[in-house]
Amino acid sequence: MAAENVLIDTSVIIDFLRKKDKRKTLLWKIKTDNNCYLSVITLFELYAGATTDIKRLDVDKISAWVQPIDLDAAIASRAAA
Repeated sequence: MAAENVLIDTSVIIDFLRKKDKRKTLLWKIKTDNNCYLSVITLFELYAGATTDIKRLDVDKISAWVQPIDLDAAIASRAAA
């Protein structure tokens, strides 16, 4: 089965960042078999909530692992479906 493209929500990434065992997170499971992306809006939300240098580094790492994409009307409509 071909990998699907999945737009990852902020809450899924926050759950991933908070858990010690990353392999037990939804993001890990989704990322294993799919192409994952996060919107620039999600990236903004993550940086806005990153209150320390360590948390900002975590967001940097996530954005290197899960590709950020610009959000336009077509992507928003498809993601909502």
